[in-house]
Amino acid sequence: MNNQDLYDFLRSIGACLHCCLRHLQGKGSEYLDVKKSLAQKEIKIEDNIHDDDTQKRLKSNPCTICLGLFQETIIEKIVHSLKTHPDLQKYDCPTISAAFSLPIILQLRQLIVWITLLKQFPGKYDQENPPDIPIKDCFRAIVNQKLIEVTGKPIDMGANGILITFEFQFENEHEILSKLTLVNPKYFKDRSQMSKKFKKEFLTRNAFDQNFIPAKINLIRFKEQYQVPPDIPSNPIEMTSVTVKGPIVFVAGRYCKFSRRLSQSPWVLDGRKVMEDSVQQYITEQIYKFFEVPETDITFSASGREDVDVRCLGDGRPFILEIPDAKKAQIPFEVARKMEREVNKCGKISIKDLQVVTRESTALLRCGEEDKKKIYRAMCALKVPVTDEIIKKLTIPDGFTVQQTTPIRVLHRRPLLVRPRKVYCMQASKSTVSDKALILDVTTQAGTYIKELVHSDFGRTIPSCKSLIDNEIDLIALDVMAIDLDWPPKINYDD
Repeated sequence: MNNQDLYDFLRSIGACLHCCLRHLQGKGSEYLDVKKSLAQKEIKIEDNIHDDDTQKRLKSNPCTICLGLFQETIIEKIVHSLKTHPDLQKYDCPTISAAFSLPIILQLRQLIVWITLLKQFPGKYDQENPPDIPIKDCFRAIVNQKLIEVTGKPIDMGANGILITFEFQFENEHEILSKLTLVNPKYFKDRSQMSKKFKKEFLTRNAFDQNFIPAKINLIRFKEQYQVPPDIPSNPIEMTSVTVKGPIVFVAGRYCKFSRRLSQSPWVLDGRKVMEDSVQQYITEQIYKFFEVPETDITFSASGREDVDVRCLGDGRPFILEIPDAKKAQIPFEVARKMEREVNKCGKISIKDLQVVTRESTALLRCGEEDKKKIYRAMCALKVPVTDEIIKKLTIPDGFTVQQTTPIRVLHRRPLLVRPRKVYCMQASKSTVSDKALILDVTTQAGTYIKELVHSDFGRTIPSCKSLIDNEIDLIALDVMAIDLDWPPKINYDD
């Protein structure tokens, strides 16, 4: 079998030029000029077909494989939608990309042709590897070129710019696909016993690709339900909707918290706010309007969290805002600085280093979470005067390991476990506030409960400051002094 033989056969069963090129392993830009690409593969495009009824239908009806997806009328509709869609003007983004929701019947059609080719060209194809380039890849090459021509924006394959989703449907698809239950009854029986998530959909695209290939189905049973080679379709595939979404923008920065009556995120109990405001609220209320999204759509996350009554000082705590469907992709330098100044006016928190970051870089916030070091300063109170001996016992420069049973105060939201945690260094000093108070500077592994490290939580943290000095000790005030994460990059405020 040579390329011409394959081409001629595909044309004889009603394949369009694009689908012929797919089966000839055409790549990327080759689909922008299909006839030229076929000629370069030494294909003679002239169709030596007879004028019988079947051949007339092949000429006038949609492609038997792609159901007319590559027809010029579809491409024209896409171009028209790009020129007239009202939402496109809402976005100030430098790049653009496309996504496609294609009906599963296209995969079924590809499977039918695959089975046809196995019989027509024995030994040329196998039952595990599809004989063609995926329809979506080829269609994307064509649409991407139209996106560039119409919008003047470059393509961002990472979907960080405007995302246009084109949805296609085919009439009576469900009725046609329902016959698959007779082809592979075991699969559908197993699926019906899965979670509710899977019960909602009759069949997904991924499930089709994994379970409906020649090697995994009964070909005799398949041919009893579907015509092989494929029948000539009467109706083409239809483009049913075009949606435009902005990118998911990630804004990072660092915050300091000066109040001992402020939660990191909104604290809601039984539908009512326990506290009026939060770190998250102070930050997002200065940012959501710029990106033109509802404030409630923004997701806030940070490198850990401090308790309501704990301050966060020093360089602050790294945080990220995830902003979906953002109308802008970047924050100008001066706008970001103005946002910082507006947040800082509240007096309860301050932020700095506000900037747009990539999705990939946000992994640094969670990467190696338990390996990070955090530095705390605690004001502790004793029932007896602080002596040099007490200071000496609580000064351990080489550190130690504690075993922390889940603290009583968080048992309602944390599993009951014993967690080993490393205290890298502990330094005690007398306080000038009272002779029964001391200052404790502690560097610990992230995830260490500092309050319990001090007072032992009724012996649930071993060892603790209480056990080290064999005396009652409690924590009066706690500050986070530093977090061992050099991210996001520092902003040069002199620019």
